[in-house]
Amino acid sequence: MLPKREARSRSWFVNALVVLFILLVFGNLVSTLLECGIGPCADDPDKYEGLIWLRSRFGF
Repeated sequence: MLPKREARSRSWFVNALVVLFILLVFGNLVSTLLECGIGPCADDPDKYEGLIWLRSRFGF
């Protein structure tokens, strides 16, 4: 269904968009982990559970 890999070429703009998308997904993952930790999020979080866990675990 797809053409050969040699026939498909992506420009630098498309590569930049792919990298930007991956960075946005990674940033969202990190911010969610800092806010909620590993468990489920509270309905109305008022503190960063993941950040509190990191500070208590690793002391920073």
